[in-house]
Amino acid sequence: MGVLSSVLVRYDRDLPAYKDTNITAHAYANLPAEGTGTGTRVPAELVQEILEWVVFPDPKELGTLLLVARMIKEWLEPLRFRVVRLDKSRRAHFFMETIRTKEHIARGVHHIFLPSLDDDNGTFWPIDDVLDALGRCPNIRGIALSFAFNGPVMLPSLATIAPRRLAATLFELFEKPNQIDPSHPALAHVTHLWLFDGYERDEDDSPSVSLAIILGHVCKAATSLPSLTHLELSIFDCTVLAEIQPQLQELVGGALHLQCLLLRIPESIEVFGMDVADVATTFQFTDARIVLLRNTLYADSYAEFWEHWEESALGFDDLWTLADDFIAAKRNNFAPADEFWMENWWEGASQDGHGQVVL
Repeated sequence: MGVLSSVLVRYDRDLPAYKDTNITAHAYANLPAEGTGTGTRVPAELVQEILEWVVFPDPKELGTLLLVARMIKEWLEPLRFRVVRLDKSRRAHFFMETIRTKEHIARGVHHIFLPSLDDDNGTFWPIDDVLDALGRCPNIRGIALSFAFNGPVMLPSLATIAPRRLAATLFELFEKPNQIDPSHPALAHVTHLWLFDGYERDEDDSPSVSLAIILGHVCKAATSLPSLTHLELSIFDCTVLAEIQPQLQELVGGALHLQCLLLRIPESIEVFGMDVADVATTFQFTDARIVLLRNTLYADSYAEFWEHWEESALGFDDLWTLADDFIAAKRNNFAPADEFWMENWWEGASQDGHGQVVL
């Protein structure tokens, strides 16, 4: 029985102000406190009276109770900002103000997402404020950079953070595709890498080089990343996929620790230029670590991608977990060795009970 329950049971008859209600002491013990926003709320004055009864028999216990309360607050408060989306929300403003004075809050940040404005032409926060915030958070493990935050100005902070999970546009981060440096300290500890280099740009934002050249340089750099285990690329055109085949083969053959290469491909024949069902055979995929995913299946839009990124940061099963399960299923003969489309395995798993994921 908890402290609140025991106190209510002991002093039920001594709370005359609440005797005219139909709620028993035991019921009060199981009600959420006022301000939680769920269910019937315990009046604040009742909670105060309960706490006074806790220390009334022995006032010397008050110091112990206050110490415990302070310790619990210090332990739990950082959990509020374990994952941060630095947009214009009240929560983001509160976070930016709080980390200036409370170091333990800043130390509790593990993942941070830096979104752009809706039109991708600006940022919600001035870059100097963002860099200052990153400098105050020494325990960041994952960082996601939307388009406006991809640029060389971010590299010194990334080198200091040394993230293990990174979402970015690599060629913009290093300014030019042929300048991507896989030995840069910013990339030294990255194990999970989401890349947007294959996304089409608006005409005004289009790079002067083709997507195939960009992705070729990206694959070449990824091959030399010292810690990389999981890489996600989006490829929206079959001709681009054909052009970067040599670099993809070098990647899966040369990356020392690569466990999964996830390729997002659009479902539409009109967009991709061929029937996606024929991709694996046409391009002669044989390595079990290659996983194909129809782009509309898991993240139809920019907003949904970030929603899933945040779920991953919070520790929920994510796309990497599903891909790892798929690869393990193939290696353990629970999925055909020549199956590269992950959703096909999901459908089979839901029918025959094999695998760890059922849609």
